[in-house]
Amino acid sequence: MKRLVLLTVVAIMFALLVVAPASAQGPTPPPGLYVTDLRTTPDPPVRNTPLTFYATFNNTASGDQNLRWLVYIYKASNMSVSHGETSSILTTFAPGTSEKRALGYWMAGPGGPCENFVARVGWLDVNNQPVMFAKPDGKVFEKLFTVCGRDDLPKPAPTGAGGPPPGLFVTNLRIDPDPPIRGADLQFTASFLNTATGDQNLRWSVLLYRAANPANSFGETAAAMTTFPPGTREVRALGNWGIPLGGPCEYMFARVTWLNQDNVEVPFTAPDGKVFEKGFTVCAPQDLPPAPPPAPAPTAVPTPRPTPQPGLFVTDLRLQPFPVRGFDITFFPTFVNTSGNMMTFTWRVYIYKAADPSHSYADTTLLQTHFSTEPGEVQSLGTWSLSLGGPCDYFFARVGWQDAENKTQFFMKPDGTVFEKGFTMCPP
Repeated sequence: MKRLVLLTVVAIMFALLVVAPASAQGPTPPPGLYVTDLRTTPDPPVRNTPLTFYATFNNTASGDQNLRWLVYIYKASNMSVSHGETSSILTTFAPGTSEKRALGYWMAGPGGPCENFVARVGWLDVNNQPVMFAKPDGKVFEKLFTVCGRDDLPKPAPTGAGGPPPGLFVTNLRIDPDPPIRGADLQFTASFLNTATGDQNLRWSVLLYRAANPANSFGETAAAMTTFPPGTREVRALGNWGIPLGGPCEYMFARVTWLNQDNVEVPFTAPDGKVFEKGFTVCAPQDLPPAPPPAPAPTAVPTPRPTPQPGLFVTDLRLQPFPVRGFDITFFPTFVNTSGNMMTFTWRVYIYKAADPSHSYADTTLLQTHFSTEPGEVQSLGTWSLSLGGPCDYFFARVGWQDAENKTQFFMKPDGTVFEKGFTMCPP
């Protein structure tokens, strides 16, 4: 009997050693690095549409931390097995809060009802094993989201056939390739400006017209159901359009339209109230004008470039909350450092009235920042607000840095033009 008991105890101890070794829980992230939020684009998520994830990290340590991370997606009904994941990306997390874009995307297939999913953000340890990030309270970070088919998304409220909901405009339309050519699939990306205080949901498309016959559309893209949050957003049209080879250069123009409750296409307007139109010429590849010869090298002494060299750019600027008179606005520029090395600059955000672009109207406080080689958002120091008691007013913002002589130089975009972000301030 004693021998049987001894054998049983030994067997239990051996099982515990096999099933639950000391390292079963795996390592934990470096102290002080947490995930506090996760957002998706598009929002709300749609079936059969690539979904991009943006995680907000909070590094409370005193120095940079380097980790390879990714997003894991689970069906809410089965949390034991991941349903998909993004690609892993090696990122440097500077002290403070920063939003990082996950590498790649994830997509729920077509067909089926609305379905609940849960996303976790994980990092890969030295053995390439995933370890889930926690929130500052020590619990594993999880974000619940619902994916629906386009027909199951919330329908826009009836607005009549006269125009889109108040405050939703189109400000630009990009065409790729540029210049457009015959025989190629042309893709259209529209810039929308929502000056309302809440999201607006619309089904929209791009209509193409021959300039010689503006009364009848010549073609169109597929209709896309999109949620437009307050502010500026660039959205790619669903599908593409093209003209076959075998003809001369031809002048066209495009309008961006939305489908009202009667399924009638209504053109969007620009902020000035006029119908938005974008003119363009489509030629056969051999009919495109030749590229201009390179300019001769200048003989004058070169002047300093008005952007940090080499390779520090601003690609976006987020305002939080949505700009409204009487509320403090915080600015979040997105910086891209292509130099391959850490760079340090003292910078601030400058605000201009659109009616007076020669003089800044206000600015934030100077802030010294160390920029790693990973793109990311940085919060400006201080806030700005516009007092109550006036109408809507249009502004634009630039991000400037202080050179060795304490003079302001403005950051550029990667295309070499000065970065500017337009926005409208209206009463609540």
